[in-house]
Amino acid sequence: MLDHWIARIEALGSDCGGVDEYLVKLANVFALSNIETFASWFLTTGVLSNTTCKKTSEVLDSLLLEVRPHVIGLTDSFKFSDYFINSVLGAHNGDVYNNYLKTVKLHNDPTSTKAPYDGALQNLLNRDDVDAREKFERSEAVLKKLSN
Repeated sequence: MLDHWIARIEALGSDCGGVDEYLVKLANVFALSNIETFASWFLTTGVLSNTTCKKTSEVLDSLLLEVRPHVIGLTDSFKFSDYFINSVLGAHNGDVYNNYLKTVKLHNDPTSTKAPYDGALQNLLNRDDVDAREKFERSEAVLKKLSN
């Protein structure tokens, strides 16, 4: 995937209005974030050293800071509607904080003080003891009848 991405960037040539600079940074973010995600495997197999992994994280952090001011423009360049990507983080108006807070409040009723799985957990905690659940199938009387 990264090979195709790089090939497409190179195919743009110098007449692309400077967009290739941001696409190269995004390709680097993609590559470095995947290396960071699978760092434990790279370390255990000896592909990367501890020093290299640490440097990868440092370079990724600095790249993310460089890309951050352009994220909304880059997201909007794909022309996905906010409804399609279902994300308040990529909202066209750029007001990420207020959009996100409104969505969180909408989906999390502040008057509800119990988790959605509370009923199932209560049923599990308040169930009958093991003998009752097994309908006393292992009681002495049952075992005596079965052994005859």
